[in-house]
Amino acid sequence: MSILSRFFGDKEATNEQGLVANEELESKLSLQVVFSGGLDLNAAELQKQFRIYHKSLKNALIEIDDGCNRQGTPLGLIGWGDHVIKVVGFNQPMPAEVLEGSVTPSHYDEALKVQVRAHKSHLLLYYQGYDNNPINQYASMALIGGFLSSRGAIVVANESARTSLPASALNGNESSEDIVSLLQNFPLTALYCGFVKYEVEDVDGVWLRTYGCSLLGQPDLASLVEDHSGSEDVFDIFNNVLGYLIDSGAKFVAGNTMQVGEELFMKLRLATSEEYYLESEGELFVAEFISEAEINQ
Repeated sequence: MSILSRFFGDKEATNEQGLVANEELESKLSLQVVFSGGLDLNAAELQKQFRIYHKSLKNALIEIDDGCNRQGTPLGLIGWGDHVIKVVGFNQPMPAEVLEGSVTPSHYDEALKVQVRAHKSHLLLYYQGYDNNPINQYASMALIGGFLSSRGAIVVANESARTSLPASALNGNESSEDIVSLLQNFPLTALYCGFVKYEVEDVDGVWLRTYGCSLLGQPDLASLVEDHSGSEDVFDIFNNVLGYLIDSGAKFVAGNTMQVGEELFMKLRLATSEEYYLESEGELFVAEFISEAEINQ
């Protein structure tokens, strides 16, 4: 059966005939990979190198439709184990307005952002495999992004989360930890959901908030702080709180209070009508940081 039939999840296809996209998967997560130069996707060569990238990939398959590849719009499937990722490539830049939404709020060097804006091509990765855990889904796509860092990939973006990361940060070269384990335990607010800082006219302070948490089955979080100096602490708190929700299966409701530091507590409320700029595709809670003495006030 052809790659294109399996790309579109033909139900008559079987894994014995090659990779098959899971069209019954409800949540289709996506990452975007930006390249400094043009795309060069030789499936046989990529598959050989990908299989030695990590021990779990020894039977990985990479299938690219020859006709689409010759036309400069490679289309295919990458898969191993329960994972199947659709790959759609373009030998042209991403639309600037889409790219900026992921690059401007990101927390890496401005010089790299200049390179990203001058990129020549990009790949779209869509998870359509058989692992229902969204963290594992994102981690599998991030693994591909890190692998491609040695082949011209400069940034991996998450349009839904309004964030991006250098592709080199996902290849494990700067860590002694196993790359698959590293990406499965990656800080959520670094790539799998976004962490954005912005100021609002006539509002004192800086708003810090997440984006894209609904795709993880979780609420977005927001907090108003005095200035940018507190953003790192809030980044860590939001990451830890979201990790707790995912691991425990707990659910928040407005009015909940939880301890997030030795003497620091977080109280949750819904956004007010005046805070229209906190609009979210899913649930969003505003976190107010208080002391223990303020809990019942």
